[in-house]
Amino acid sequence: MLVLELGCKGLIDHLAFSPNGRALVATANDEVVLWSALKTGHRVEWVSGGKFALRPRFSANGRWIFGGLSTLLRFDPKAGTSVAFEPWADSGVEFDVSPTKPLLLVTRFEVGKRDLTELALWRATDLSPAGKVWQRAFDESPYRNVPQFLPGGKRFARVEARWPAKGSFECHVVVYDTATGEPVGKPVRVAHRGVLSPDGRWVAECDGTAVNLCPVDPAKKAGSIRSSNRKHFTGVAFHPSGKYLAATSNDTTVRLYAVDTGHEVQAFTWDIGRMRSIAFSPDGTLAAAGSDKGKVIVWDVDV
Repeated sequence: MLVLELGCKGLIDHLAFSPNGRALVATANDEVVLWSALKTGHRVEWVSGGKFALRPRFSANGRWIFGGLSTLLRFDPKAGTSVAFEPWADSGVEFDVSPTKPLLLVTRFEVGKRDLTELALWRATDLSPAGKVWQRAFDESPYRNVPQFLPGGKRFARVEARWPAKGSFECHVVVYDTATGEPVGKPVRVAHRGVLSPDGRWVAECDGTAVNLCPVDPAKKAGSIRSSNRKHFTGVAFHPSGKYLAATSNDTTVRLYAVDTGHEVQAFTWDIGRMRSIAFSPDGTLAAAGSDKGKVIVWDVDV
């Protein structure tokens, strides 16, 4: 177990491991901090700027860290340099980075507007207009339909929220071919939008004192994990195996649940503040959780 500190108080919004699990990036107070040697807790680089601090992601080779809100940044920790690009002016973006190739999926959202949204695939090595591989437009809601690469990177999926008619609301899981951007198979309707499991079988959504677990397979029933102490859940992350779900709560705990049953498998309590974010290393051997006091705890996963 290792406790990392930002050096100042702040809510840890997001966490992400490098592909080899040896580095960890965290965001707090619109700042980004990177530890490259988790065994010693060495802080390598502190990057200022609110434009960067949203859902950081490592590239497949671990060379770059991507992050941003409307302007995306590709940061090179070793060189201490960054490259910025703005896919769509005056729009927020969500993104994911391929686990196997230098590819970047970017989707556009505009809060408060119900018009066309767009999704594009870029070469991570070339963030100029020439680096765009393809682009698709969608007639859908402006909800933040986050794209997510599936294992192997040949396909990706989105949990898409739409209003087919006034007053109605629907969510579907749609799988796409990465090379072409074309849908693969038919959309599957689910009860909730949220985080998709790595194997594409489940959708998890924090909903106050519950975590809604919705199967993508229509033959299975949806479930709900309830808080044992009436504290709100603040974050969820699936184990890379897809068998377990970790959830942080607005208290000092992190709890691990079996996805198929919803039963609690393990519970961890640390005196580092209220827990706010959670992440697993790509190989599933490490987990990290961030608190509201600028602290991150890293531990070995034993499941």
